[in-house]
Amino acid sequence: MNPALLETATTTRARRAAAARALADAPRRAQLGWADLSVWPAWADQPEAARQAWLLQVGAWAQAPALRQCIDGRVLQQLAVLIGAQAAARLLQAGDEPSANASAIGRQPTAATLPALVAEAGREAALAAVPSPVLRLVLREAFWPDTLAPLPAIDTATALAAVAAASEPLPA
Repeated sequence: MNPALLETATTTRARRAAAARALADAPRRAQLGWADLSVWPAWADQPEAARQAWLLQVGAWAQAPALRQCIDGRVLQQLAVLIGAQAAARLLQAGDEPSANASAIGRQPTAATLPALVAEAGREAALAAVPSPVLRLVLREAFWPDTLAPLPAIDTATALAAVAAASEPLPA
């Protein structure tokens, strides 16, 4: 048997099993198909603290163009506290690619409002990066039931780029 094919099948089964365990009590679990369960995101299996830390990274990357324009030192210090100094430096020094989400913060963040803004952006970008609309809704209900509809319009390309950037390991 082809080892790569076996590894793919094993990974798919593991994701489906993790999703089934996590959604055992979810009211909409019957609406999910095998295709939905096979795209179960890895972040959904992380412990709460690790998931929240990762979502802050995603949110910062989703808001990167606006954060790169910020000149308030307190905001930039708060960013370093939220995601780590090395991750903040990497984000601020990365190239300024055009983004439909460049003004998503909407107003100039303050050190006090940045944590909530980045956390919300991370949650929404992580959900927008999930390819299954039904699974996005089920994940929202499972992890953030107080943030239900209307779902915000998030640029999928920006969400995928933020998830990819936040998932890259930091240089040693």
